[in-house]
Amino acid sequence: MLESLTPGLLFLVVLPERTYVLDWVFADGPPGNARNYDNNGGHDFHATLPNNMTVEEYWMEEEQRIYTRLQQERREREEAIKRKVSCNRSFVILMFLFEPLA
Repeated sequence: MLESLTPGLLFLVVLPERTYVLDWVFADGPPGNARNYDNNGGHDFHATLPNNMTVEEYWMEEEQRIYTRLQQERREREEAIKRKVSCNRSFVILMFLFEPLA
């Protein structure tokens, strides 16, 4: 069966076990060297992989990934604020210590 296909039109892609959607574009060369792209009018091509996971499972995992990323970003912002506050506090104490006496 594979012998009857046009050479260069068959691609085998190994996907992670829990893949739900495959997104792709076509190009005439590797990234950075390609000149012509077909990206479905800017929307890329998509294929749902039916046997890997349900729509509900996909969205549950996607929501968990988003939640985890937002938690990490919040922790990083809070740590940056704490560092900034502790630096400013030291500066205020130093200013107080070195204020000239009247």
